Amino acid sequence: MKQDSEILTLARETMQSEGEALIRSARLLGDSFVKMVELIHSKHGRLIVTGVGKSAHVAQKNCRYAQLYRHPCSFYARS
Repeated sequence: MKQDSEILTLARETMQSEGEALIRSARLLGDSFVKMVELIHSKHGRLIVTGVGKSAHVAQKNCRYAQLYRHPCSFYARS
């Protein structure tokens, strides 16, 4: 097993990298994101999301967030 200091170093480097990726992503948000949010918010009925691999995990999380805000949402996985 790795030394405690190695584990902490790896964890800190990973968190730093992920944080930087989030900051870069935040800078890319623009009008198309606002339009997408407004479109989803303006519709009545169920939001249906899907994905494969990592995008499936993201889609499931987004569906849970929509449900938290009382917007019906279903995730469909490929079977």
